[in-house]
Amino acid sequence: MIPRLFVPAPLAKAGRVRLAPAQVHYLTRVLRLQAGAAVVLFDGTGGEWQARWDGNETAELVAFRNETREARLRLVLAQALVAREKLELIVQKATELGAADIVLFPAQRSIARLAPQRRAHRLARLRAIAIEAAEQSGRTRIPRLALAALAALTPQDLGIFLHPQAEHSWPSLQPRLASATSVVLVVGPEGGLCEEECAQLRAQGFVGVRMGARVLRTETAGLAALAAVLATHPKGWQAEP
Repeated sequence: MIPRLFVPAPLAKAGRVRLAPAQVHYLTRVLRLQAGAAVVLFDGTGGEWQARWDGNETAELVAFRNETREARLRLVLAQALVAREKLELIVQKATELGAADIVLFPAQRSIARLAPQRRAHRLARLRAIAIEAAEQSGRTRIPRLALAALAALTPQDLGIFLHPQAEHSWPSLQPRLASATSVVLVVGPEGGLCEEECAQLRAQGFVGVRMGARVLRTETAGLAALAAVLATHPKGWQAEP
C-alpha cells in the first residue's frame, strides 16, 4: 500500500513539498522506502496528490486526483469527556468511520476533566490521532475537533442522544433518519447522561434513542451509532460528488 501523508500547507500546484521530520523518519526507518518511492499527500481540503519522495526531506507532486471518500451525509459526534485512553480510541475510530466533526463536552458524570492549562495540549494530541486515522483510512479531510458546553450543542437537521432507557428505539428512528442530511450524535460519559441533561437535550431539539436491549459502554455506543447511521442511511456510504 502506498503511504498517505497529511501536509498542513495548501497543496495548490505541482512542485516540491517539505515533509515533517516525523514523516521522514516514518518513511525511512519504519517503512524503509528508497528514494523515488511513491507517496500520496493531502492537505485536508479535498482531493490528494500522487507524489514521489526524494529520499530526504521533500517530495515532488506529480498528479492531482480529485478523490474524495467523505460521506454525503454529514455526521457529528458529540462525545462527553471520558478517560484519556477511551477518548483517544473514540477519536481514532470516529475518524475512520467518517465523522465530519468531533465535539467534546463536559458532562455532569464525567470523571475526566480538561484543565484550562492542558486543553491546548490534549486537543493537539487528539488532532494528531485524527490525522493518523485519516491517513490510514484514505480520508481526504480531517475531522474538526472542538470543545463545547452541552447547552451549545444544536441538532442541525437530526439530533440524537443515546440512552439505554430512551423513549425511542433505533428502528423507530429510520423514517426520520432516511431524509436527514446531517446527524448529530450525543454520547454521555462512563456513567451516562443524567436526567437533567436528557431533559436539556430534548429542549434543544434532540431525540433520545436506545441502541438495543444491552447497555453499551461509552466508547462502544457512539461508534456503533455512527456505523449504524452509515449502514442504513441512503447516502451513508456514498462519497461526495
